[in-house]
Amino acid sequence: MSKENTLDKFFEGEAKRVKDERKKQLKQKGYAEFYTPEVGETHMTVKYAMPRIVNGKYGSRKVFRIIVNKQEFDFGLSESSPLYRYFVRSLANAKGDVNVVLVRAGTGKSTKYDVKEA
Repeated sequence: MSKENTLDKFFEGEAKRVKDERKKQLKQKGYAEFYTPEVGETHMTVKYAMPRIVNGKYGSRKVFRIIVNKQEFDFGLSESSPLYRYFVRSLANAKGDVNVVLVRAGTGKSTKYDVKEA
């Protein structure tokens, strides 16, 4: 077995172990995997539930439970975000789950979000 194959197998196994460990930690805390939208449109359902507060390296965030492709995720937003205000307003008006189309443009610091009615 070549050195590259050994390294490939090690790093693949290690990546899987780290991912599984992270999922276990999140589940123990009552969280789902955090969702990062792709560039473009994402159809999602925002659950009508109390958002939780998470203090992380980017400050305090409110975490909403969302459903994308029949899978539950957590989605964190800053309270100063226009998207946060949209989610809160929509959930307050609907008094139930809300279907939205999230539009992501850009990457990194130039990322912008917009929302369309689903």
